[in-house]
Amino acid sequence: INGARVSVRDVTVTSQAWDGAAFHFEHVNIEDSEVSIHGCSCQQGQCFNANTGMNVVNSSFTTTAVVECVSVFETRTPDDAPGPTNITNSSFAASDVSGVLFYTDQLVLQAVAVNVSDSPSSGIASSTVAMRVAGSTLRVGNLTGFPLGISAPDLSVRSSTLLASNSTSRSFGMLSGERILVEGSSIVLQGVRTQQAGSGINSKEWIKMVDTVVEADDCGP
Repeated sequence: INGARVSVRDVTVTSQAWDGAAFHFEHVNIEDSEVSIHGCSCQQGQCFNANTGMNVVNSSFTTTAVVECVSVFETRTPDDAPGPTNITNSSFAASDVSGVLFYTDQLVLQAVAVNVSDSPSSGIASSTVAMRVAGSTLRVGNLTGFPLGISAPDLSVRSSTLLASNSTSRSFGMLSGERILVEGSSIVLQGVRTQQAGSGINSKEWIKMVDTVVEADDCGP
């Protein structure tokens, strides 16, 4: 998909749909495009599914009124070779969304702006293997989600800004994983509540923070 304007409106995905997705790809490349999704009922599936990977460059996405979805964009391979999702110089704005925005094996966000707000059950991204965030701004507000922000076993955040306000997580907060590195970044939390510990960062093994500022106000269980 190159230099296109794509509009998806009022789509219902039934249990008989291919892989439970409104749009199914083996691999998809999106470049210099605008994508609008308004109205997608997934019945525990996803709007977009790509088996072996997804690349997004210089594109913008607007997503609203997504209900009963596990995720909006899902890239998970059916075998033991995790497929990458690479997003560069792009933006995502989502509101009134159920399900995490990205559910992947491996996710790379480079110079990306993500804003997820006013949603009953949502979050930014969850990866089963690893996630790399660099030069990006990730913002959530008025959410009730799991994960609230981003989650992966191996999680790296560099030169980025993470913002969360007036949100509640059914589990952990803005960052969760097993091994977390945050370098040259800022994390700002305002009115964030979690049912488990760690409204800001929760890790099973270790957390390493370098040249990073964390500000938290009115946060806790």
